[in-house]
Amino acid sequence: MKARFTKLDQILKRYEHLWKPPAFSSIDSRLDDYPELQAWLRSLSSDDIDTLQLSDQDLLASAANYFPVASELLSLISVPASETSKATKEVELPAFWDTGIPGRKAAQIKSFIKSQSPPTTPLIEWCCGKLHLGRLISELYKQKVTGLEIDTQLVNQANILSRTRKLSNQTVALECDVLNDDLSQLLEANHHLIALHACGGLHVHMLKQGVESHSNRMTFSPCCYHRFNSSENYQALSLVGRTTLLSLSNEDLRLATRQCNTASAAETRKRKQLQAWRLGFDTLQKDIRHTDQYLPCPSLSIRIL
Repeated sequence: MKARFTKLDQILKRYEHLWKPPAFSSIDSRLDDYPELQAWLRSLSSDDIDTLQLSDQDLLASAANYFPVASELLSLISVPASETSKATKEVELPAFWDTGIPGRKAAQIKSFIKSQSPPTTPLIEWCCGKLHLGRLISELYKQKVTGLEIDTQLVNQANILSRTRKLSNQTVALECDVLNDDLSQLLEANHHLIALHACGGLHVHMLKQGVESHSNRMTFSPCCYHRFNSSENYQALSLVGRTTLLSLSNEDLRLATRQCNTASAAETRKRKQLQAWRLGFDTLQKDIRHTDQYLPCPSLSIRIL
């Protein structure tokens, strides 16, 4: 894994002039040294782009004919399944466990559970939302699960859902600010910490709190690495990570989650509309200001549509 990290780090450093500048800045000059790649990118239709954005593997395989290092990247990101994942059998889930849970989110919860060996100690679900993950784990493995969530409304909904599933004795959601509250009375050494989609600084804080409390196990799937960070630049936790050649800003970290695997068709449509407006605005501002420079602007939520 160290060798894999080092090689990826070197490639990203070598080509950072291609991926680091803002997406809306002019790319022509950046691609002048890669005419074949430039021609291929300009030949892609909107449907081609939509398809390739769904899979890094397909994107790299397609780009390899025009950008040879893509083949090396494809090999480096193809991480073998862990022995735990290989050994995990199909889990028989309780009836109607996914009622009210969007399809893709339900699929992610199911995959998360299938990829792990069964928990043997009480669990703490970090940033639990409606406690969908913790509730299913509790029902499957008869373990006590405590969810920590900052949103009062989500906490209330989580506890209502637990009562509906007759799990209120095993699962409970607590209102808690995991970044700022004192968690010393909540976390114990026998706790198994879990998190699905704990953003940036939230999952980093979970790791630090887990180590401090000597938690016996931590299982998490991180996301939105750029959010809730205490610093403008990425601070690696591992010794290997600290050897990086790169200096990564929070804006750089956004690139890791540009794909949206839980969005509905309507959300995807709205996001494309915002992108079209943003591109149109960028062209307009360059024309009005008589410059080809990128103008940073606040991002907009699809909720405005």
